[in-house]
Amino acid sequence: MRRTRERWEFKVDGLMQKQLPRAQHTFNDMDLIVQAVLDGEGIAQLPAYQVCDLLRRERLISCLAQYAPDDRGHYLCYLSRKHLPARIRVFIDYMAEQTRALDLQCLTTMIAAPAL
Repeated sequence: MRRTRERWEFKVDGLMQKQLPRAQHTFNDMDLIVQAVLDGEGIAQLPAYQVCDLLRRERLISCLAQYAPDDRGHYLCYLSRKHLPARIRVFIDYMAEQTRALDLQCLTTMIAAPAL
C-alpha cells in the first residue's frame, strides 16, 4: 500500500535511499491504508505513533525495521511564514516535539517488549 505516488524512505548502510514501490492500491487517507494492511492487501510504510497500539496488540507486525530512517519528518500546513504570529510558531514547535516523542515512545516500547 502506498499513498499516492510517495516514495518510501530507507536507511541502508547509513545512507538514505528512496524507492517508489509497485502497488496494486494507492490511497490518500491513512485510515484506509491501515485498514487495507489489516485486511491483508499488502504492506505500508507508516509512522510508528499512528500504528503503535496495533503493533503492541500484534494486529500488525513491523517489517524492514532495520532499514527505517531516523526521522521521516512531519508536516504542518499553514498559510504563510511571512508575519507568522508567535503563537503559531510555538504551536508548530510543540506539535513537532510531541509527534517525535510519540514515535520514540512507541519504538522504545516495542524494543523493550519481550519476544513471544
